[in-house]
Amino acid sequence: MPGILFLEDLNAPFSMLSGIKQQSAAETDRFKRVVIFPVPADDDTISYGVIDFLP
Repeated sequence: MPGILFLEDLNAPFSMLSGIKQQSAAETDRFKRVVIFPVPADDDTISYGVIDFLP
């Protein structure tokens, strides 16, 4: 199973998500780090992923 991914020094972090409107510069400056981790189902397949935006 894949592990946790930690990214730092991001520019425009919401641009990686489809369906998210362009955010103002003040909002995008608040989040510079991201933690991404899988959520496995009962059979160990990855059913979802979580992206946690951090200041």
